[in-house]
Amino acid sequence: MKNNIFTFFCLTLITALIAPRSISHASDLNYNDLGLSSTRSTLTNEESEVDIRKDRRHRYIKSNGIPNHSAGPFPNNKTPYAIDAHSYAFRMTLTPERGYTPTPKDGIVGIAVNGIPFKPTIEKFWNDDANSGWRYEAINPTIDFELDKNNAYVDPSGRYNYHGIPTAIVHNQLKLIGYAADGFPILAARTSPYKSGYQLKKGVRPAGAPEGNFDGTFAQDYEYIAGSGDLDACNGIVLHGQYTYVLTREFPQMPRCLFGTPDPSFERSYR
Repeated sequence: MKNNIFTFFCLTLITALIAPRSISHASDLNYNDLGLSSTRSTLTNEESEVDIRKDRRHRYIKSNGIPNHSAGPFPNNKTPYAIDAHSYAFRMTLTPERGYTPTPKDGIVGIAVNGIPFKPTIEKFWNDDANSGWRYEAINPTIDFELDKNNAYVDPSGRYNYHGIPTAIVHNQLKLIGYAADGFPILAARTSPYKSGYQLKKGVRPAGAPEGNFDGTFAQDYEYIAGSGDLDACNGIVLHGQYTYVLTREFPQMPRCLFGTPDPSFERSYR
């Protein structure tokens, strides 16, 4: 169903379970510095739960997907779904390796330290056809999908996902707020100091596509222009010798491809 979407990102990019041992809390997260805690959601009456541990090889993040900050309101006019608890269990390597060729990643691309998934896409397509090759952007200039102030949306399964910078857990300075499925860190700030390399295509969409100019309504309205920004095609950059992904306010908001190998747990947790 998503082959056309993957094909688009592949073309864009060409151009440019072992059980845990010796488990300990991930002290390198500066978790308390982020102001995160377990709280009861006023929307679900359920408590936010997140557990972060690591062994010699992996980091493990388990959560129930309930935000530990104010959210919504959900349901709303464009999102008829309420936030529901889920059982997430993510694993990521502690020693990620950056490859030469990025891999497009659909679905959940990472997990925040408060246990909420990062998911750049929403399941909304032109003419309600997932095979059309044209997917609506969660954050776009023409249609308001009524995301909340944390750029989050609730899908039909009741999953609360971040689609952009989650304002409740970021600060003025760039800071660690999560990990990608390949193990590399995800950083964000209220205003990113780094610019995306994606730009709107010029002109009118081709025949057989939604009418109008490339205006950012659809993911396929964008293309990556190497050297036009600070970040690579996966919204990544090397900082202080460490490859990392950075969230941006502009497209693509977060990585839609990964330079490392994503852990299979990110596929299992999304089902």
